[in-house]
This record gives sequence, C-alpha cells and structure tokens, in this order.
Amino acid sequence: MAGRGYVLVIGNSGAFREADPASWRMLLDVLADTADSWRDAAVPFWSFVTDPPADDA
Repeated sequence: MAGRGYVLVIGNSGAFREADPASWRMLLDVLADTADSWRDAAVPFWSFVTDPPADDA
C-alpha cells in the first residue's frame, strides 16, 4: 500500500460502539498506535470516525 499518506474513514459506528465499548476503545487505541507508527516513518495517517446525528437531536 504505497502512498504519500493515508486516510481511514469509519462511518456508522454507533452500533459497534454501544454493543462492545471495550472493543471500541481497543480499536481507537490501535488507530492511535498506527498513527504514531506512521508518524515515526514520516508517512501521514489520519483516521476519522463519522456518525449520523442521533434520532433525538
């Protein structure tokens, strides 16, 4: 996967986050560690989590 940088977008994650908060936290930790590793290699890496607004918003 060669490139000048990487962007990962995770959408509609609310059900996962609510169903398994511990695994959700682990995913966020893995993403943070991945960003740190790529940063050390001078390769940009961004991850974004998007969710639609709650029904009651």
